[in-house]
Amino acid sequence: MSWELRPWYTHDEKIGGVIMHTADITRAKEAEIKLKISEEAFRGNFENAAIGMAILDTQGQWLEVNQSLCDIVGYSAKELKQLTFQDITYPADLTKDLEYLKELLDGQRSFYQMEKRYIRKNGKLAHIILSVSLVKDQEGQPLYFISQIVDITPRVKTRKKLSETLNKLQNILEDITQVSVIGTDCDGLITTFNKGAEHLLGYSRDEMISKRFYIDLHLPSEINKRAEQLSLDYQSKLKGFEIFTVLPFKNEVDTREWTHKRKDGTTFPVLVTMTALKQKEKITGYLAIATDIQDIKKVENDLKSLLAVTQDQNNRLLNFAHIVSHNLRSHSGNFEMLLDLLSNDHPELLGNEYIKLLSAASSNLTETINHLNDVVVMNTLEESNLEHVNLFEAAQKTLKNIAGLYLEANVIVKNDIDTSIEVLGISAYVESILLNLLTNGVKYRATNRKSFITLRSFEKNEFYILEIEDNGLGIDLKQHRAKLFGMYKTFHDHEKSRGLGLFITKNQIEAMGGKIEVKSEVNVGTIFKIYFKK
Repeated sequence: MSWELRPWYTHDEKIGGVIMHTADITRAKEAEIKLKISEEAFRGNFENAAIGMAILDTQGQWLEVNQSLCDIVGYSAKELKQLTFQDITYPADLTKDLEYLKELLDGQRSFYQMEKRYIRKNGKLAHIILSVSLVKDQEGQPLYFISQIVDITPRVKTRKKLSETLNKLQNILEDITQVSVIGTDCDGLITTFNKGAEHLLGYSRDEMISKRFYIDLHLPSEINKRAEQLSLDYQSKLKGFEIFTVLPFKNEVDTREWTHKRKDGTTFPVLVTMTALKQKEKITGYLAIATDIQDIKKVENDLKSLLAVTQDQNNRLLNFAHIVSHNLRSHSGNFEMLLDLLSNDHPELLGNEYIKLLSAASSNLTETINHLNDVVVMNTLEESNLEHVNLFEAAQKTLKNIAGLYLEANVIVKNDIDTSIEVLGISAYVESILLNLLTNGVKYRATNRKSFITLRSFEKNEFYILEIEDNGLGIDLKQHRAKLFGMYKTFHDHEKSRGLGLFITKNQIEAMGGKIEVKSEVNVGTIFKIYFKK
């Protein structure tokens, strides 16, 4: 309630009493409270808004600005209020902005929105989206503008980088003249045809885009053959362009050899990779990237011919080796037998120097022939001859056979091979490999420290790996790596070194489909890694 007291006067101008006026102002008070709440809410939203907000007079002077706007342009509120929006608008954007303002003042529009640029205090540009509306008084006269400013600088930079990247990709696509890049829609209609495709196929892009189907570039015989194969694989009838899309549809890349037809009717082999093009996880088309492999196919055919000739020559050499091994063994045996007969009939000749030399030469010849025979046998080994060999048991057997050797040399041997591992090989070869490497570890031990040999096993892809480590004399691999597994190559002065152990070991391993690697450091030790097939 509101009330008001006023005196009333008599005819002689004396106060005769009071007049009290009372009124119910509930509605007015409620309206006032609502207005205050509304103003406070606007003020709160204005000051704390995540976007820039401002109130400007009709001349463009900043009257009120929030912190978000200050952050966008880099000015403080006090600095900004000394400026107009014209002062910080990028010149090229100002004309359009002023035109929109005039239309707003003339009543031709109720608000406007535009993308424009502000010049920050540091001189850099801020890209923004500006929304402006006009507030009028009760008589419809303009009071001020309310502006909302959204900073899109990161978005614009990203858009620019994306555009630059797309331009680069487009340029790359056009510059590739030896690779065909053909895009299609979901039905196989060609939508992209680069210069490489024009160069390889003889068509212009105007002849192909939206006019021809990708499948037209292929031979019907190859299409039908692939359709039959895929229909069997997927137990579903596939035909036409479906044969190119079935794998990409399953998010698999389909790469295979095809034959392309040129415009002039000639054909050439290509390697095609077909992938799906997606937009928001929905397939919108397909991309076929093809490389001309005519030269590769020619080289491949030449290699096949060369391999056939090489195989024939190898077979001839192998037969020759068998003959030489057999015939030399016979002659060597006869020579050795004649020496034995001579020695038995004339024992007095045993002390003769020439007879000693002949006996030594005969023994060496026999040993060399045996080595040659071993190599021939290894090179004729077939995979069907391989058997399951327990690696731990083979190692234990070998260690038992050479126990006297490593015990006498005071070498500690530890067998940590997994007892369950079985490799594909030949027992005699596996034991021979173990024997050579273990006896080498003992033979070439370092006498100035306590020696050890450790056997371990690992698994890698299709192989089991046997690792044999020692702390012996080691090998200078920088000097000897190239000839490490050569025949009759030795790397230490030892009276019993013949240079055959590693040569035979490597051949035996490779004959069983494996390989051998070595790490070694002089006076530190050696690690051999033998890869056996599972």
